[in-house]
Amino acid sequence: MSNYEYLLSDINKINGIGHKTAKLFRKKNINTVFDLLWNLPRDIIDRGDLRKINQLQIGKIQTISIIVKKYNFPRIRNLPNKVACEDETGKLDCIFFNSYEGYIRKILPLNSEVIISGKIGFYKK
Repeated sequence: MSNYEYLLSDINKINGIGHKTAKLFRKKNINTVFDLLWNLPRDIIDRGDLRKINQLQIGKIQTISIIVKKYNFPRIRNLPNKVACEDETGKLDCIFFNSYEGYIRKILPLNSEVIISGKIGFYKK
């Protein structure tokens, strides 16, 4: 099979793409290897631009480097978990909905500098 014939072959010819994955690609109108190569991304999120807390903009996805200071895990089940963080320019609370205490302690250890990325917004002040 020549290279051109391979490009026009079914997407199932690629290792790791089975029946289920091919079905998802077909919903996006990607039927051949050539279609997959020319399906370019529509948008990107630049997570390399580190900002300080005083430079954050509400409603945008941004990346910051912070130091974790304190956990606040309420004992009432439906309340969100809070993690108090800061850098040299200000303080910030990270709010986690439907998360486990052990997971938060693992990804955000106390008194360590971590880089987080997410959408900036207000939750109860």
